[in-house]
Amino acid sequence: MAELLVDWDAPQTPVLRGHLKLGGAGAHDRKLEVNSHYLELNGRPWIPCMGEFHYARYPDACWERELHKIKAGGVDVLATYVFWIHHEEEEGVFDFTGRRDLRRFVELCHRCGLMVVPRIGPFCHGEVRNGGLPDWLYHYPIRVRSNDPRYLAYTQRLYAQIGEQLKGLYFRDGGPIIGVQCENEFMDSAAPWETTHREAMDYTPKGADGPEHMMTLKRLAREAGIDAPLFVSTGWGSAPIIEDEFLPMFGGYAFHSWIDDPGTQQPTENYRFTDAHNRTSSKFNPGRVPFACCELGGGMQVFYRNRPEVPPESVEAMHVVYLGSGANLMGYYVYHGGINPIGRHSFLNEHRCPRISYDFQAPIREFGQISDSYHRLRRQFLFLHEWGPDLAPMQTALPASRPTINDDTAIPRCAVRRDTMGRGFLFLNNYQDHVSMPDQQDLRVRLRGNGIDWAVPATGAMTLPSGCSGILPLGMDLGGVKLRHASVQPLTRIYYDGILHVFFFTLDGMVAEYAFEAEGLHSIQNAEPVQAGGLTVVRVEPSLQQFLTVRSTTGQIIRITTLSDADSRRLWRSRVNERDHVFVSNADLLFDGDAVELSGVAGGQIDLWSCPPLASRTHAGATPLHGSPAGPFERVELPTVAAEIQPEIERVSPLTAVIRLPAGALDALDELLVRVRYDGDVAEAYLHGQLIHDNFQSNLPWEIGLKQFIRPNVPTELFLRVIPRSGAAVRYTTMAAVDVNTSAPHADAIRSIDLIPYARVRLHLGKA
Repeated sequence: MAELLVDWDAPQTPVLRGHLKLGGAGAHDRKLEVNSHYLELNGRPWIPCMGEFHYARYPDACWERELHKIKAGGVDVLATYVFWIHHEEEEGVFDFTGRRDLRRFVELCHRCGLMVVPRIGPFCHGEVRNGGLPDWLYHYPIRVRSNDPRYLAYTQRLYAQIGEQLKGLYFRDGGPIIGVQCENEFMDSAAPWETTHREAMDYTPKGADGPEHMMTLKRLAREAGIDAPLFVSTGWGSAPIIEDEFLPMFGGYAFHSWIDDPGTQQPTENYRFTDAHNRTSSKFNPGRVPFACCELGGGMQVFYRNRPEVPPESVEAMHVVYLGSGANLMGYYVYHGGINPIGRHSFLNEHRCPRISYDFQAPIREFGQISDSYHRLRRQFLFLHEWGPDLAPMQTALPASRPTINDDTAIPRCAVRRDTMGRGFLFLNNYQDHVSMPDQQDLRVRLRGNGIDWAVPATGAMTLPSGCSGILPLGMDLGGVKLRHASVQPLTRIYYDGILHVFFFTLDGMVAEYAFEAEGLHSIQNAEPVQAGGLTVVRVEPSLQQFLTVRSTTGQIIRITTLSDADSRRLWRSRVNERDHVFVSNADLLFDGDAVELSGVAGGQIDLWSCPPLASRTHAGATPLHGSPAGPFERVELPTVAAEIQPEIERVSPLTAVIRLPAGALDALDELLVRVRYDGDVAEAYLHGQLIHDNFQSNLPWEIGLKQFIRPNVPTELFLRVIPRSGAAVRYTTMAAVDVNTSAPHADAIRSIDLIPYARVRLHLGKA
């Protein structure tokens, strides 16, 4: 048996307050404060869940629905780049209309319950043309990204325009803007000037004038009225950090598609636990500020020569590792993919990427498709919403034996965050990028110190399968009953009818065990407990229809439902019509006021499990719904609209095809997804004579959502073209270089075309 020893009584650093020029008061007695370890919202510790979505990369008519999806995924704060070139492509001509309407976008965020952090540049990068700088800046003898007075004059003009757009929307006004980022990756990275020939590519400067330039940008922003409790800056690499003035933000990506040869990438450090708050740094004192992240990789954009496939397990594992290492702001880039607009004079992205597609393999894909990483992150965000206030002040303790190199597969990886009161969480990870991890079998963690001597699990040992990661509770209070530890991860909890309902899930491949202390425990029903080391231990099988009933000595009833790993990725929580609900469904859900919207494949059946029951207060359209009891849930079956699209698909050649749809074919549908599998180099889609999408071939299918492109009362003719691989060059796909420099003919062709219709059902819930 492999036993990892963690010192619960390891030294903890004191919390410093009042030393940072961060935080502030808002309207309606709101307050956002920052101490040396974590953020506090209205006096309560807070771990924000932040996701990035670029408004200009999405049709404005679709914004509100996508923002509801983001909110349903558990995101609290939305970050978005303000790309200068998207707003002032021609010098002196600003455009804040349509999909560039920054003000309307932020107002919609507020309406959907999302706080906002605009990343205002001037330099942003984000794989945008020139890193977001307009072409015309290259035509002047100006040192961009510096205190060159001419550059600052243009920056001042840009900030004035942004300030006008955001007037009245700040935290101080009762608005959603809680933070502002100036610049991006300053003095650390650059972008190609797309105005030059690629054979003689010139790059933007990385930046100059160090902290003085950052302070100048902050001053210019405030003079333009752009102000918020948090000014933030990216802190990785060579970027200067001014921790008293800017909250430094960090990140991590497991797949580096900017490297031309993916075969040279080594395993990254993103999957080894560290004590981030007590790490050493030559640039700043990490003990003075919270460890905050703005760019944890929600996926990765494909580049022409490097087209990685990002497994969803990698996204969740990075979350678990960073959180266990002490992170107290979890920000994802990007959380929602996008589609680049076409400029007046050029495409508005980098030449190394597709001209239109910015899918990023994100949790929400570029046409609003929900990915597995969305479901995995949602369950992690639900945990933070419920137990984040407890976790935020807890500090990291690491085992005595732990990996010191990234590709160490032998030593199990874990960390503990704990307080001095015997409460905490155990973080486990068995995923590493670019390395195959074996199952960690016969694993036990022993916690000692401060009067504690606990073994997890209480009986036997755990098996942590390859690719698995998760968070286990330690010393958790459940309605007056103390759960000393469990081999399941907490999901969420709700109260109704005087009963506390708590939902956990099993990590795939692990046995679900709960170990309760005797104090406060009156009885356990629906299980056969055993006594072990003074604890009452219960093992259960995951099920939606079974629950433990635990009663405290004060009479509180606690119902514990243990979900399987798969079912936990179908669990949603929202407050609908002034009542908390937990749902489990095979559909994708979003919430709007008193409504629950469910989206699934057209013509199929949607299963919805609700706790508390929906009963007859719910209706789809004008039809009352009736369900059946299922454990703590009520189960309702909902049919979706049948699909009647009758497409015509013409295979013009092995490399080209046309899809024809009659007028009105999509009227009753939520979306029609075209899924194409092909062999080739690059693929393009044209509609009404215009390029609407492109794709770099990889192991992933090419997907296009047609709904946003359809013109009313006009037949649709979508033309697909595949550009074959060249026999005179080396191309790269997914993880390894593939040499196609051969005289043999290529079998490049469109292999399959599938049309997948989606429909939605909208339910309205009456008040309880």
